Amino acid sequence: MGSTNKSVAVAFCAGAAVGSLAWAYMTRPKKIDPATKAQHHLWKIAEYSLTGGIIRVCDKLRLYDALWNSGPSTATELAQKMNCSERWLTELLSQSTAAGICVYFFGKFCLKPEYAHLLRDPKNSPNSLQGLFDMIPALLARTDATVESVKTGIGRDCDCNEGELNVAIDRKNYNWFHYKLEDEVLKQVLVPKKPDQNIVELLEAGIQVADIGCGLGASTIKMAQRFPKSTFCAFESSQKALLEVQERIDAAKLTNVAVYNVAGRSLAEGPVTGGKFDLIYAHDVVHDMSDPKAFIKEAKMCLSPDGCMVIVDIKCSESLKENIATPDAALKFGFSCFSCLSCSTCKKTGDGAGLGACGFPESVARRWTKEQGFAFFETVEIESLPGNSCFVVA
Repeated sequence: MGSTNKSVAVAFCAGAAVGSLAWAYMTRPKKIDPATKAQHHLWKIAEYSLTGGIIRVCDKLRLYDALWNSGPSTATELAQKMNCSERWLTELLSQSTAAGICVYFFGKFCLKPEYAHLLRDPKNSPNSLQGLFDMIPALLARTDATVESVKTGIGRDCDCNEGELNVAIDRKNYNWFHYKLEDEVLKQVLVPKKPDQNIVELLEAGIQVADIGCGLGASTIKMAQRFPKSTFCAFESSQKALLEVQERIDAAKLTNVAVYNVAGRSLAEGPVTGGKFDLIYAHDVVHDMSDPKAFIKEAKMCLSPDGCMVIVDIKCSESLKENIATPDAALKFGFSCFSCLSCSTCKKTGDGAGLGACGFPESVARRWTKEQGFAFFETVEIESLPGNSCFVVA
């Protein structure tokens, strides 16, 4: 949408907002007792759950993209453009309006500008969060498995439910790796043994890199394309992901990437071409590991004397009380129950580390890396990922 249409959308939404505020004031709720308040809270949770489902439906229809490109529109106008049912579009847009995503004014619907870049197709909007809403049904499909894990203490690996979660995570993270990884991490990290150089300069000159928990390969492929003089070893445990990442590498015709199943080749063996790794990158994966201490030990063994390891993981504390008190605690512990804790306890013997989403805070990372002989530890802030920590270890 051009700037003119965007201005129209802003003005349209502003007018609707004035009317909504007046209505909210006239219908403001009276004080209610705790039991009734709790009931309302649970109904609100159900409402949010359904809204997440509607967001997915609209995404699959590309309804938000169509509405944003068209500007304020009637359901009739959208139905004609999208070749869809007017009645159904009216219902979907009414729900999105009631949920605060759209506005309805003078018979027309309009997508709020502040939601447009977040809910359009990730292919059209680099900051889209649609992949997040793909993750929810993939996680909820693990409900029965999670019940069993609570009883036995043994989790499920990332291929549970046909690996659909891997696809959703990739859709959520792909654009971050594509647009943010270099500027917000690689350029910001100064190599401990060569403080006059950042990682980008080393990658451009040519180094050996291990990408840990590469998923469907978004991070590996982006770096391999950007830095053709460097060689990359992508490590992954998911059988589904391993097949997909290899297909993507073949399609991109990359010759500087090799993919390994962690069950068949350990990190400690180093690069297949010999020598040691100059950079080990682990993004949002250490807290999922069943044996993270072994990973850190292997990383120390295979890292070159001048190399470093960069770990991006969830920002948290060793204090359960502090973790529960964070604004996004319910989300983090929710992800953990369905995925993170499940992966980190998936050993059949039931003795996995069980870190979970809030299991690898800075204090633990410092302690464990020091125990394995790492002498350097620094934390770097990532502007676009305020909920994550970035540890530089050497």
